[in-house]
Amino acid sequence: MPANFLLEGVATGTGTGFPLNCVPNHYSIYVYFSADTTSGVVEIETADNPSFTGTWANYATVTWAAGDSQQHVAIMAPLLAIRARISTTIAGGADPYVTVRLAMARP
Repeated sequence: MPANFLLEGVATGTGTGFPLNCVPNHYSIYVYFSADTTSGVVEIETADNPSFTGTWANYATVTWAAGDSQQHVAIMAPLLAIRARISTTIAGGADPYVTVRLAMARP
């Protein structure tokens, strides 16, 4: 099951759009909040083109629950493109960050 980083080790920002091309897959998104985190929100968004420059559609909202924790978003829909965007800065101690991975597997 190959994995792709939508965001890696950051506290702010928007990831690059990742093309899914409507391939009928099962997708898993893993959102990891580092041990130093105390708050933050990550939006999982979709659009019809990974290069789209406008406002992407919201697919899921992942809100911080605990440091050194993972949250999961399951996608079983034929999407064209996906990205992760930090809508509320990842905050906390000396080195707060979030990593968002996309894993794909054919059904």
